[in-house]
Amino acid sequence: MTSHSDMDNILHWRKVCEELSISRSTLIELTQQGILKPVGISKGKTGGSNRVGWLQSEVDRYKTTHKSL
Repeated sequence: MTSHSDMDNILHWRKVCEELSISRSTLIELTQQGILKPVGISKGKTGGSNRVGWLQSEVDRYKTTHKSL
């Protein structure tokens, strides 16, 4: 059985695109629509996140609900 912490690895955009067989622009669209939610990885100089990733569990949830992938 997979533990909760194993499922919540943070994935780079390239890995998300590879797992979902989508382009980066599609990933950006899904993120802007709130379908996939990014998490901040590091803080920029102004305090906002300048690097983001996506949780493995979010990507797995998307794959489960969109089985045509």
